[in-house]
Amino acid sequence: SVASYDAILGDYTTAAQFKIVSGQLQHYLPGGSVLYMQVESRTDSSVMKLKTSFASTPNRYGTFAWSDDALTWTVSGITRPNNAAWLACTDEAAGPDLYINLGNYIYQTPAGCADQTIH
Repeated sequence: SVASYDAILGDYTTAAQFKIVSGQLQHYLPGGSVLYMQVESRTDSSVMKLKTSFASTPNRYGTFAWSDDALTWTVSGITRPNNAAWLACTDEAAGPDLYINLGNYIYQTPAGCADQTIH
């Protein structure tokens, strides 16, 4: 069962701030630093999810954009059934990770993952 609880808004000085600029998903940190969402390259056509991370250098693989209110990612050479499909996965050793889902949304979801969209 799920207990109910109050909605909480964090302090604006520590809340995550994101913006897409020239196809780059930028994460603005307190103090003015910027991190860029990175996407691992697809090694072969059997790979159906791509791990994301943040780094201080711009991403070199693909383009981020908004489609209505959904965050999308596209790259030349990969056709996705849903450009706004993401996977939230938990790895026992590494903890929570966010992946780009290259497969169908809510179909053959990998073990330990949940299909997500980001708005």
